[in-house]
Amino acid sequence: MFGRDLALPAATWRIARLTMTLCALALLTGAKSCHGNEPATESLKSNPCCALLAAANPDGLLRDSRLLISQRRGTPTDDRWELLGDTHIPQVLPGAPEWVWPYLLDVKEVALPTGGNGYQVHDLISDVILGRGATLSDMIQGTDGLWGPVRMFVGIDAVVPSGQPGGPVGTDLGRAGHFSRVSGAAVGNQLHICAKESHGQVDRNIYDPASDRFEGWTDVEMNSGSEVGQFVDVACAAIVNPATGLEELHVCGVTDDGRLWHSVESPFRTFSPFQDVELANGEDVGQFKRVDCAGNKGQLHLVGVTTNGRAWHTIRIPGGWSGFEDVLDQARPDPPTQTAPGGHGGMVDVAVGFCNDYVPADGPRDVSQLNIVLTEGGGQTGQSHIWHTIWSTNTVSWSPGSPASHWRPMRDLGPIINHSSVSSVPATTVSNLWGGFSVGFRPFRPY
Repeated sequence: MFGRDLALPAATWRIARLTMTLCALALLTGAKSCHGNEPATESLKSNPCCALLAAANPDGLLRDSRLLISQRRGTPTDDRWELLGDTHIPQVLPGAPEWVWPYLLDVKEVALPTGGNGYQVHDLISDVILGRGATLSDMIQGTDGLWGPVRMFVGIDAVVPSGQPGGPVGTDLGRAGHFSRVSGAAVGNQLHICAKESHGQVDRNIYDPASDRFEGWTDVEMNSGSEVGQFVDVACAAIVNPATGLEELHVCGVTDDGRLWHSVESPFRTFSPFQDVELANGEDVGQFKRVDCAGNKGQLHLVGVTTNGRAWHTIRIPGGWSGFEDVLDQARPDPPTQTAPGGHGGMVDVAVGFCNDYVPADGPRDVSQLNIVLTEGGGQTGQSHIWHTIWSTNTVSWSPGSPASHWRPMRDLGPIINHSSVSSVPATTVSNLWGGFSVGFRPFRPY
């Protein structure tokens, strides 16, 4: 359905090809796989494949929107985050001026295995512009490190099966969807995209690299037979089912009443009814507004942000959910003299991802580490912060002489990235100027 022969204005393809060609030329001197470069540090291992993708709308208007990609070098105790990518994302609309910039709503990066050590990197982008509504685009960096044209979900590729207010689920077949939040996961050798549509449902699409096509949208609520409300956020991850050894898609979401939900897709392509995570956990920690999740073999790690600005971490294994942990209480700031995370208006958004879960366990030790990125509003200070911490499966001494802990002290990435970068992170002062974040494994340099 969704191939390279997608009909778009000629100007769109010219601009997209020019943008990606320039990126590709810059990449030729830097593309390198992270595999095979692990040092002998047994308890930490290396984490050079970790990348932070951010969508920035620096002036808050429909111009100068940018994607920023920062990639970390060294071990997880290091803070060498280099700003390697800073690219504008132009779009062209029929009858619109030649250059029109979208307002970026959300981003997600997924590394899709293609066999052996080969990967495609998919940058999923949700944006809105003028009267077009919120739509999705997919930028693919191939196994050779080169970028393809921007691919947009338009026309038949934007059609969703349900979600019209005022009627039962499934009664409005054929409506064009508008997507404002996006997530994705590599399940086997296919890319699964989960997106929050403007009418409040969660839809899923599957990309097969062998055919270079998307199969079309599935409404998860309709498929599972569970109508739980109007969704405001969505996340998804691939988890290994220990009974079958196969990966399954897990979908997490937040509805507008603050409830946190979870569903699993079976091998027969049906979803389980949405389950209330707080009820399953036996804890009420507040009303949620944002969520992200990531898979580590048979575990699902979930981090949600509540309306009071706190961040909560929980883990699901086949036997059930662990208790919620308050991330801000567990991951104290470093240096301790800085203003504590949450002191500038509370957390606004969250992104989580594993960067080294492919590293084999060191004997009985599991070296997997979950990266957690939280953004904070300006509050009274007029500042915007990008906080980073790591949850480690095994306890780690994160600095010389410090007691071992599962939680790495939390640090503000803005000054760290700017310190080592020629092009700095935008000095945004209003929380909603950040249009989403993604953190996780990236197999080579972006540009």
